[in-house]
Amino acid sequence: MAKKQIVFTSVIQVDKAELDPNYDISLFRDIKIPKGMAVYHIRNDEIVKSYVEGDSPRVQGPVAPVARSRASSRKTAYVVGGSVLGLALLIFLYARRRRKDGPGAETFESAA
Repeated sequence: MAKKQIVFTSVIQVDKAELDPNYDISLFRDIKIPKGMAVYHIRNDEIVKSYVEGDSPRVQGPVAPVARSRASSRKTAYVVGGSVLGLALLIFLYARRRRKDGPGAETFESAA
């Protein structure tokens, strides 16, 4: 197993932190979102709308949250892996049966 090593580090220096900051509400309006970024509209802890910024409205569709897509990928991997193992078992059993029942498959007792 390869030894883990640090590839990237980041240092953030905070000069001042206020417990009760007073920012104008306009600071939180009209935020520029970079093209290609997934955008989620959330209401009552539910995603009510999602899209990728910069895509045309005709192309836009629901964007799956990252956690769901990872779970979906894992589920697909389990299904594919199980199918491959099941197929390998069927091939093994079929080959074993053919060897047992095929020509020249006389047992020791029947040869005597």
